[in-house]
Amino acid sequence: MISLSPFAEVFDPLESSGGEREHARALLLACRHLPGQLASPGQRSSMLSEASKMFEKLGDKKSHQECRNLLLKFRSTASLCTSGGPPVFGSTAPIPVC
Repeated sequence: MISLSPFAEVFDPLESSGGEREHARALLLACRHLPGQLASPGQRSSMLSEASKMFEKLGDKKSHQECRNLLLKFRSTASLCTSGGPPVFGSTAPIPVC
């Protein structure tokens, strides 16, 4: 029986993409954590779309869904910002920062 040392490299098909997974993860993290002043909703939307496509190509369903959910959240916030209507008085919903 061959034992693997804790430092032995194990082949992982999700990690063999030549940095594509890391690039997609970086895009997702940037969209999630960048303040609104540094990235417009359109920039975030395109970065999330790109990351989502990469994760789908890599077969990472969880991260792909995370991108899709965040994309929907940003699109709904952007539509609130562009609608021009103030929130309803007494509403408990947070006011979006545009």
